[in-house]
Amino acid sequence: MKRLVLAILLCSSTAAFADSACDKPRDDFDGLYCLNKVYLEADKE
Repeated sequence: MKRLVLAILLCSSTAAFADSACDKPRDDFDGLYCLNKVYLEADKE
């Protein structure tokens, strides 16, 4: 499941997320994107 979500996010255009603010996600997809962003940052640390 994680791989599927990650593949979808990577295949999506990054321009679509350029205006996305994680303070106020517009829908569930934005919320999922922001959550994955947090997980990726945590993995870097």
